[in-house]
Amino acid sequence: MMIHIAEQQAPVLAECDVLVCGGGPAGIAAAVSAARRGCKVVLLERWASVGGQATNALVNVWHTSDHVRQVIFGLMQECIERGGRWVRPWPDFPKHFETHLFEPEPMKMVFQDLLDGAGVRTLCHLVAGDPVMEGRGYGACWWIRKQAARPCSAGLWWTPPATAMWRPRRACLSISAGRTTGRCKA
Repeated sequence: MMIHIAEQQAPVLAECDVLVCGGGPAGIAAAVSAARRGCKVVLLERWASVGGQATNALVNVWHTSDHVRQVIFGLMQECIERGGRWVRPWPDFPKHFETHLFEPEPMKMVFQDLLDGAGVRTLCHLVAGDPVMEGRGYGACWWIRKQAARPCSAGLWWTPPATAMWRPRRACLSISAGRTTGRCKA
């Protein structure tokens, strides 16, 4: 059985260089990294706040160690430093697998401040829906709120591995000096 869905036209709510679907720690890192390199970024989050499982499901531990020394730095370290008194190292840091505990509610604000500071447009309380095809690639994403569904147009789509639904228009893409190169970088 087949159901025919008529072609639809709708105003585009947001256009961006990079569309990130999911506002957990991985999505935040992707969005902030792209924005700091000059890309116009939109982050879509289904819950009322960013932080994903880390803040909304109380999975509030970080793993930054290989049991001998801290090996994960970058944006994670920036979040630890911005979290201040709301982030505590595990008592035997860095020898324990879980290296830092944090308070979820204040970290929501830390994460949102990080996104705002990078210039990322964050849209919460919505669900990323179906991709919209343009030629042989993805051109937009329908996102759904209670009121209506609206498309968001992007040159590159990124979803955390756990929620990966789409692939970027180009098979592999790197972001360099605020523009896409179409090549992978290690």
